[in-house]
Amino acid sequence: DILDKGQKLLLKALLAASPWGRSIKLAKYLFIGHFLVGIPVNPFIIPEPVSRQLVTTSFLRALRFNEKTYDELSNEPLTITNDDGSETVVGWSYLRNRFLDFYIDITSELRKITRGSTSTLAGFAANEDEKMQLICRLIIALNSDNKKLIQEAISDMIRTQAFKEALWVALMRPIVEVAEGTARLADLYPDAIQTWTGYLRKGVVGVLTTLMYQAFTLQIPSDSTNLKAPDLHPRIMAALDEMYLHPDRYVSFFKVARELPSLQFSPSFRISLHSSSFIFRETNVLVMDPKHRLPKYIVDNKRVRRMKTLKDLEPIDIAFTSDLEVPHARFIFPVPSSGVELPLSYFSKT
Repeated sequence: DILDKGQKLLLKALLAASPWGRSIKLAKYLFIGHFLVGIPVNPFIIPEPVSRQLVTTSFLRALRFNEKTYDELSNEPLTITNDDGSETVVGWSYLRNRFLDFYIDITSELRKITRGSTSTLAGFAANEDEKMQLICRLIIALNSDNKKLIQEAISDMIRTQAFKEALWVALMRPIVEVAEGTARLADLYPDAIQTWTGYLRKGVVGVLTTLMYQAFTLQIPSDSTNLKAPDLHPRIMAALDEMYLHPDRYVSFFKVARELPSLQFSPSFRISLHSSSFIFRETNVLVMDPKHRLPKYIVDNKRVRRMKTLKDLEPIDIAFTSDLEVPHARFIFPVPSSGVELPLSYFSKT
């Protein structure tokens, strides 16, 4: 990395205040969203040319949305003034290489959220012993060659509060940096969230189930026989393929899959003496703190500050929309345009 810690902090401030900032932030969310909605055949093993193509395409889509051109941004370079008075100019050639860091940060956060949600506070199990027994059973089932066991494990996982918490963080929580906090990552990929029948798409289920499995394996002694994510994900998708072809055979799974696209937040506008901002009330999730692995603190109706509990959650309010819309959306993002696609050969070494 050509920048040290101090220079990175300066760059972060420069980006926030520059015309580059909005497009880079949006591009990063478009990049990570591509994986989280399960668009690649295997989001856990991406060839380098495909990754580079996706980074560039995400940036071009962000530029188009923000009505900017690359030439316009290039005319306003990001210049860091170093302690010795020298200057370091940062451009796209550096910024593009930081997108994978964002992917690592988001997937790491999702694993931490899952670990926090596999607790009695989130209703995952009655006690620690029962929790570990359930985790081990799910790991064994997902590692098996028995498709029926894998399908049962997926069905058990999607019904947990832990799955809702992971889905919320991955796709449904508001993005503060985009559209004044009214946009969610799901809104950037509206055609990839639910089927025409209203079920959460199998690509999303497959990615989140795999990430949850990774979090499960971090809570038990290391076992070399456990599958790695790139090997497990195709097995999960094969199991889901059959389930989505025959939804009538998996009634309990699809009952939940019909509810999940409607995870909701209720925004309100807060005005204080010196500023104003949106605040959000998450109606269906505990909002786990990834660092402390505890639910969010709230101020209840009695003006008491306390930890959020399952009793504070409301049933999911299912909204009926078309398959090209996300329920409860407050932000509309245009679908990908062929005008921002570049051939993969452009990113391959010759």
